[in-house]
Amino acid sequence: MERQLERKKADGTVEDRTLHPRHVIQATGHSGEMMLLKIEGVDEFEGDRLCHSSQFKGANATSNGKKAVVAGCCNSGHDIAQDFHEYGYDVTIVQLSSTSVMSSKAGLDVLLAGLYEEGGPATEDADLLFMSIPNAMLKRMHMDATREISRRDADLLAGLEKAGFKLDNGLDDSGFFMRTSNEAVAITLTLGLVSLTSTARSRPSRVRRSQKSNHVAFRRWL
Repeated sequence: MERQLERKKADGTVEDRTLHPRHVIQATGHSGEMMLLKIEGVDEFEGDRLCHSSQFKGANATSNGKKAVVAGCCNSGHDIAQDFHEYGYDVTIVQLSSTSVMSSKAGLDVLLAGLYEEGGPATEDADLLFMSIPNAMLKRMHMDATREISRRDADLLAGLEKAGFKLDNGLDDSGFFMRTSNEAVAITLTLGLVSLTSTARSRPSRVRRSQKSNHVAFRRWL
């Protein structure tokens, strides 16, 4: 196997590289267990498809104008909703719980800069430095980091809240990393659709209330 790629270096120059990998790793994340919602009357569904995100093969390019409902609005849900939107579907997203949101840029710049980055220490040293931080101190550090990330993402987050999107920074506002370390949570790194949603005129309507969360549907999301 041979792959060509361009690598942008810290000084801004670009180099061409040819790779000959001996292994291919599918990094599918740590939350890949399939969970399907129990929906009354689902056995009578007559639409084109009913599937989990892991089974989604892409929107039908010839289905312009059809309706699609995406249950869940973390990274997979947003990717799928954007795919439907780009092919002309009328998309509704159902937010199942409050969600931690940060832009990929703010997250990388605040959480990883100086440690896990080009020109930073060797990975083994970075891991040692990171794992040597006591948990209580790590939480305190991430509370400060989360405030800084929210400051940088202020316009994005304000737009989401205006659209009715429910935000959550976890226990004591300690943010993204501490949530993923301690609980099964809803998290989103903004890579496309979140930014569109933040500036859209969506119309939220409460569709269901449970003990765990408020379920919010965003009709005509984009």
